[in-house]
Amino acid sequence: FIEILKAQTNLSTILKKLKQLGLMRLIIPEFGEIEGQMQFDMFHVYTVDEHTFKVVRNMRQMQIGKVDDSMSIEHELINKLPKIELLYLAGIFHDLGKGKGGDHSEIGSTIVTKFCKRLNFSINDTELLGWLVTNHLIMSSISQKTDVHDPQTIINFTKIVNSLEKLNYIYMLTVNDIMGTNPTLWNSWKHDLLKQLFLSSRRK
Repeated sequence: FIEILKAQTNLSTILKKLKQLGLMRLIIPEFGEIEGQMQFDMFHVYTVDEHTFKVVRNMRQMQIGKVDDSMSIEHELINKLPKIELLYLAGIFHDLGKGKGGDHSEIGSTIVTKFCKRLNFSINDTELLGWLVTNHLIMSSISQKTDVHDPQTIINFTKIVNSLEKLNYIYMLTVNDIMGTNPTLWNSWKHDLLKQLFLSSRRK
């Protein structure tokens, strides 16, 4: 499965085929629980599994350069990630905690940590994935609910992120998560806020 995530071609097609064959739920049992699960909120227009695949597909499109010029920084950054498969896994697991009663981010973090231990991931990779799933909503929230031009906002955010590695991954996850939520939800205003938060935090 990890080798599939590292593949250079047809990633989205292969993942969809794994789902159709019932293999995704064998590899990740919790995935079977969100297949066809509706999301009753004002943001999501897809079922949880549809949204999950759209997020991963967006990541893939960004990696291979099938994005417009406004995403040039993101295209460059995603190709500098040391382990692209960790980003894809964060995309796959970030919403698997939904519908289980409780904070889906915390529940999802427990699920991905269990998965990492089963596959003998390194401590660093396990902790990174757990952190990404736990915090996958934080960058979006901070960028839209606080002043990203305020130095204190940047200080507070960098205390949470505390490493360039986490910053790069959380930015890529956040952008692609929003883009995969609702076709009308992503716009240049949200992109600019996120990018400002990312660049200011990177400098800090």
